[in-house]
Amino acid sequence: MFLLFLTLALAGAPVDLQSCRVPTAIPEMPDRAAPAQPLVAGVAVTFVNRASQVATGVTFRVAYDDRTVEITDHGKFSPGTPISAMLNAFVGMNYWRDEPDACTIVRVRFADGSVWKSAAR
Repeated sequence: MFLLFLTLALAGAPVDLQSCRVPTAIPEMPDRAAPAQPLVAGVAVTFVNRASQVATGVTFRVAYDDRTVEITDHGKFSPGTPISAMLNAFVGMNYWRDEPDACTIVRVRFADGSVWKSAAR
């Protein structure tokens, strides 16, 4: 297992981040006026596991409007399969733009218990 971790660390991230967006929420408020400014719905990511084994957790570090959070998407992410997820981060904040200031993968947990961590932590 140590050899696998070392190999992944030297080869770069085992998961490719394809897209990272901050969409707006369109609230349904039939009994009151819409907010003065659009609100954030979360962080929409698309990624692909490039490792040879199943990943069970992918942690993202996302910076948006002078705030930074780490949030993990848990699941069963098979190699080569594109995954789209909506992460529950920045929800309800005032919408600034659809591009986050930064969005990176900082940790990947695999089904065998091994973990890859970004060197830029």
